[in-house]
Amino acid sequence: MLSPGRITHPMASWTNNPIELSENNMSKTGVSVTFTFAATTALTAGEVYITFPTGFTVGAATISGVSNVTNSVVRGSAINVVSGDNTVTVANVDLPTSAGGYGPFKIVTRASHNGQIMDANYVFGSVGIAGTAGVISNFTVAYESSSTGTINLTSQKMRFTFTIANDLWKHDMFVIHFDNAFTVASSVTCKAYATSNEIIYYNSTGGTHTLDCKETAQTTTSAANLDPVKTS
Repeated sequence: MLSPGRITHPMASWTNNPIELSENNMSKTGVSVTFTFAATTALTAGEVYITFPTGFTVGAATISGVSNVTNSVVRGSAINVVSGDNTVTVANVDLPTSAGGYGPFKIVTRASHNGQIMDANYVFGSVGIAGTAGVISNFTVAYESSSTGTINLTSQKMRFTFTIANDLWKHDMFVIHFDNAFTVASSVTCKAYATSNEIIYYNSTGGTHTLDCKETAQTTTSAANLDPVKTS
């Protein structure tokens, strides 16, 4: 019997996290967990086994809409695995009820159900589970004075004002979901405005602060990369 090949973090493609949760606050249900990994052995209609650490509930979890779960192991069937980077998403996962670090996750590939292990990584990675999410309040939306909101106009500016419950730190992000009637350009820009109860550190100490900004066309979502913001 041959020794199994290696499963590693992605080699050719860049990803934020090899294990990406759609939400990471404790006690969240119906969460999707996406694994991006590099396999050694290519498989046609192979099997991928992902073992979740204690604390996760995966009894109703699915891969590609199919549920094959044994204890803490979720199995994906008929998956084409390339020798290189692969992505597998496990849907309908319930997160632990306490904040903290959880791991390790284990990934194994097989040529067939319960067949020989082809590739394996028994300590693929861990994830952090945050506490209960704070509530954003006092949310308002308005057009800037230079924009009119008239239909079919381009290059309009909108101001979003809100109060956050928890401090944000450098590389944290906020996401704004626009109604599908709006078009967000790929050249979108984002700026933060200091208010009487807000201090922006590092790149500026007040006034207007330019943020990293990214538009995702499929969901018309704008994401801004924040420098540290301290709420009063």
